[in-house]
Amino acid sequence: MQEIRGSLLDTRAMRGADANSDHHMVMRKVRLKLSSAKRKSKERIVFGTTKLRDPCVKEVFRLEVSNRFQALTTDDVD
Repeated sequence: MQEIRGSLLDTRAMRGADANSDHHMVMRKVRLKLSSAKRKSKERIVFGTTKLRDPCVKEVFRLEVSNRFQALTTDDVD
């Protein structure tokens, strides 16, 4: 409650307002301190591309990728 008390600027009872009740309406002026929302940083995916410099690993990777794409294209043709 203490942090709210510092943000209240003015409080008044509105005695003439007709609220169909025994109570009086209260009007307050409040100072809001808004902080900007912190954005979550996206984690970067780091691929180990240094292994592709080896010719044997490069050829195995090339065959694997071509086989996967070939399987996609042959399934679509009916």
